[in-house]
Amino acid sequence: MSFQMSIFTTVSACTHILALLSTGAVGTSPQQIPNLDLDQAERVETPKLPCGVTTSAWSSIRDSISTRRHAFKATHNGFEANNPRFKWEAQFDGTSALIQPAAGDWSFGFTLKAFGFENRVQYLKSPTFGACAEGQKLTYGWSNELSEWWINDERGFEHGFTVHERPERLATDDLSPLIFELEALGSLQPRVNEARTGLSLHDDAGVSVLRYDGLVAFDAEGIRLPAWLEVDERSVRICVFEALAKYPIVVDPVIQEAYIKASNADAGDNFGSSIAVSGDTIVVGAPEEGSSATGIGGNQSNNSRTDSGAAYVFVRSGSSWIQQAYLKASNTGVGDYFGSAVSISGDTIVVSAPTEDSSATGIDGDQSSNSRTDSGAAYVFVRSGTSWTQQAYLKASNAGSGDQFGRFIAASGETIVVGAPSEDSNATGIDGNQSNNSASAAGASYVFVRSGSLWTQQAYLKASNTDAGDFFGDGVAVSGETVIVGAAREDSSATGIDGDQFNNSSLTSGAAYVFVRTGSSWTQQAYLKASNTDAGDQFGDTVTISGDTVAIGAPRENSNAKGIDGNQFNNSSLTSGAAYVFVRTGSSWTQQAYLKASNTGPGDQFSRSIAAYGDTVVVGAFFEDSNATGIYGDQSNNSAQSSGAAYAFLRSGSSWAQQAYLKASNTDAGDIFGVSVAASRGTVVVGAVYESSNATGFDGDQSNNSANESGAAYFFSAGEIVGTPFCTAVANSTGSAGELAGSGSTSVTNNSLTLVATELPVGAVGFYLASGVQGFIANPGGGDGNLCLGGWIGRYNRPSQLKQADTSGSFSLRLDLMNTPTPFGPVPINIGETWNFQGWFRDTNMTGPTSNLTNGLEVMFTM
Repeated sequence: MSFQMSIFTTVSACTHILALLSTGAVGTSPQQIPNLDLDQAERVETPKLPCGVTTSAWSSIRDSISTRRHAFKATHNGFEANNPRFKWEAQFDGTSALIQPAAGDWSFGFTLKAFGFENRVQYLKSPTFGACAEGQKLTYGWSNELSEWWINDERGFEHGFTVHERPERLATDDLSPLIFELEALGSLQPRVNEARTGLSLHDDAGVSVLRYDGLVAFDAEGIRLPAWLEVDERSVRICVFEALAKYPIVVDPVIQEAYIKASNADAGDNFGSSIAVSGDTIVVGAPEEGSSATGIGGNQSNNSRTDSGAAYVFVRSGSSWIQQAYLKASNTGVGDYFGSAVSISGDTIVVSAPTEDSSATGIDGDQSSNSRTDSGAAYVFVRSGTSWTQQAYLKASNAGSGDQFGRFIAASGETIVVGAPSEDSNATGIDGNQSNNSASAAGASYVFVRSGSLWTQQAYLKASNTDAGDFFGDGVAVSGETVIVGAAREDSSATGIDGDQFNNSSLTSGAAYVFVRTGSSWTQQAYLKASNTDAGDQFGDTVTISGDTVAIGAPRENSNAKGIDGNQFNNSSLTSGAAYVFVRTGSSWTQQAYLKASNTGPGDQFSRSIAAYGDTVVVGAFFEDSNATGIYGDQSNNSAQSSGAAYAFLRSGSSWAQQAYLKASNTDAGDIFGVSVAASRGTVVVGAVYESSNATGFDGDQSNNSANESGAAYFFSAGEIVGTPFCTAVANSTGSAGELAGSGSTSVTNNSLTLVATELPVGAVGFYLASGVQGFIANPGGGDGNLCLGGWIGRYNRPSQLKQADTSGSFSLRLDLMNTPTPFGPVPINIGETWNFQGWFRDTNMTGPTSNLTNGLEVMFTM
């Protein structure tokens, strides 16, 4: 059993402490804490590198400095640590911890008093294995079953427990919770909140000074377990009901790491209208920004071109985010709404301006002729190092006034798809007659491909049942050789897969269409409808794809169901919204799940935004009304109308569960948090287009609402992603390169590291490799890809370790660190060692059976 529980504290705008069960950390505004030195400077702009020092080396130097600044230091009473960002001082005496501000009149901490089940509680006196400090981590080894640990970094102090084995319990404890009994230390009195998921901590005058909140727990399948807090005077009990759980149980929280604003935040800019994320890069659109700048890094302060629009690129450096680029169109124009849609794939960003007016067609035409009002355009930007340039200006091959080419866009590798939902031709299928505009607002989508640095239009996509007013192209998504196009106002009464497209008796019920590419040719593979098709639901308003998984939103669906696969046919909660998950096996599609919010409410429009990555789907409900903040807040208090929310769902096998309920850290009525969402590996970003603070940049002051509807974006991290990727993988038959990541823990004691390979061909058989050193061999054994390991190489290829990629194109293996394969027999991994891993897989979809490999993953193991 591996049970991880982590508790994290940070300072909010009101100098409250917010504590979350997390494996990450939340940022704090530099403006809220006086006299910040290095941290504050580092958040303003990318530091100029010393002569001769590479970006990678500089990052390593900064990490080394950060480690020294946050290290635990031995004292005659135990250990101490300082957190320079928050100006905190902490003392650890070997059994407890006490944190206090360098200047302040409060103190706060806990000591663990007991642990176990109700009738077998173990009362603790001192850790059997003592305390051990390694850099920024301090561990109390209470017993063979239990460790308690603290991590100090730029995000604050993270506190956690790891249960290595299930504690002994009596038969009468079968329905009893697992208990952690803590004694509150310091000057504040704890009071449990109504939901019993958090504490408020009060001073002698009864004033709430701190808040300790966000209790969550999950089992091995991602199913959330009941967990609650109990308080009796100064005794605090964390209770987790795990009787029906599948082991190991892991607290797998989602936590807000960053609050992001434009560098020129201004009222009405609507920053956050669109969002995309890829790895450590985020792009955010602000379509109503008004500067007259053109191109990259222009003058942001001249607001003479109203609603011309802008996009902003942010990159992560350590635990901080910096703005890397400010993007404008090459032909900035009033009312173009550049930034209405954004997409990113690696070092390529696409930004649309759906009401741009030029009469150009195709690639890089004449931008200066504004004779086709609202014809629309898209702009391609590419990054080299840290610099961005515009690579292409895209227009429809049949650009027409009012078509709104670029209303939705999507990018994957060398492919871009652009939707024009108001295009008027009556063509059907692929590359039909574009010139007959007799089907007003039928809609179209356009596929562009890149060869080298040159772009061409590869296909003109229309619905198989084109009809006026269907708005085909209202949502687009692409992954490898597959494109999804939504038509939110399509009218057929069909349900499920490939039903009767021509019975238009269910007005604006909506549909989605799957297209696949073979070579350079496209065909329609499937026609998707909801399992509960109903007039007005607008199924297909939003679409997303990851491998062989598609999620489709119907934001005006009306059922009052909650959670997963509830009753779809009780339409008593008008426009509450729903999302539908479909999966592909071979060339056949089936509906796998029907998703609703955990707090379904009329008018919430759940699925107005949607994003998928691997086994995660994130759904926005921008008219949701609760006044909760942060993660797992109280969903039941609807006093912040249209504040908005987002919901993260996680798949295990073929089952889905809600993983998180996300709210802004500064929830406010009308902010419509959730108007846009994006997901990447371990990352979720949510936009709140009407958020009104006048902050700029990273983690500014959220409380000053003097810039009405300036907009904001919020970055969340899901779970603990471990290891450092290295060595570039080569694209496989899906068109994407296999990606390897680690999840769980780098702790040898925890022994909970899992390797996860994604972006693989469905059904691909493979296994993992391990080595103590890195290397490089291209096309090893005549296969594709790069072997990134050197020296001797061990193989996880016993029958129980062989894997086959599921319908999402992924396989995973939980490692036994005590039995790591080598050519000389299994060996244990020791604390302090660095190992390198890589995934190998058979790719039978290539010409002739061949093989390929993922990227490499470097992991340094800790206690």
